[in-house]
Amino acid sequence: MEVERVDSIRRSTREIIQHLGYLNHLFAHIGSISQCYALQKLETKRLTLLELSDELALDRSTVSRLAKDLVTKGYCSYAVHDKDRRSRYLELTELGREKLTEIHAVAKNQVQSAIESLNNEEQELISKGLALYAKALKVSPVGGK
Repeated sequence: MEVERVDSIRRSTREIIQHLGYLNHLFAHIGSISQCYALQKLETKRLTLLELSDELALDRSTVSRLAKDLVTKGYCSYAVHDKDRRSRYLELTELGREKLTEIHAVAKNQVQSAIESLNNEEQELISKGLALYAKALKVSPVGGK
């Protein structure tokens, strides 16, 4: 792969992160970026800490601390696992769902504002390109844990 292409992708990735406000701790009043991603992973199903660790591609000790903080803030609660009484699920509370709604609203507004000046073809190109990039990162050696 061309060095210029790799450098261009890296530069664009940094700019996206910067412009989305992640470096300015956009969601600091809710929690860390990892905590916000955890809330999103828990939106449709409850997960064990091991499952959440896999979903977030973070080590278990990091996810354990992250989960403890989410429970302390009242965003999540623990539920006993159906099949293994020694294991627990992490699930969203009503407050966690409220915070997740806020995260989604802000993020959707950012994307809509950013792409509204582009035509449909350009918007579709961005959508497909980012989906391909995410897919490539997921299967690459650096995309996992």
